[in-house]
Amino acid sequence: MPSISTTFTTFANVTRSGSIASWSNPSNAESVDASYATCGTLTTPGYTDYLEATGLASTVPDGATITGIVVTVTRKDADGSTKDSSVELIVGGSLSGSNKANTSATWPESDSGANYGASNDMWLNTLTPSMVNASNFGVAISVESGAVEEAP
Repeated sequence: MPSISTTFTTFANVTRSGSIASWSNPSNAESVDASYATCGTLTTPGYTDYLEATGLASTVPDGATITGIVVTVTRKDADGSTKDSSVELIVGGSLSGSNKANTSATWPESDSGANYGASNDMWLNTLTPSMVNASNFGVAISVESGAVEEAP
């Protein structure tokens, strides 16, 4: 079964109701390097705005059947106390489907990738190539608790 590996082209901090911190330098999340999208120290309980990544860098061919979505996020927290709060797809510009956040595991203290979804997991969505190729398709991530959070 063919698969497509791609990145996103647009990164932004998007307000999440009730959040206590926003993401700085969201475009730094585009590459895995020494530049990070960061948010400040969080208090407990508390969570961040969404770090949204939208617009695929490559396209899914018309007529393709989408059977699953895997999102890989390279992340770290120097304090090791940050956890996922929300990891959701953005379809048509709105959060859609299931939340894939792992709210029980803390982020590692050094860069490490985490996969959300699977090749046979549609995140409770029905997706077509035109939906996935739209500039308002992507993923939104919010974290909770901890020290300084970073997403390269």
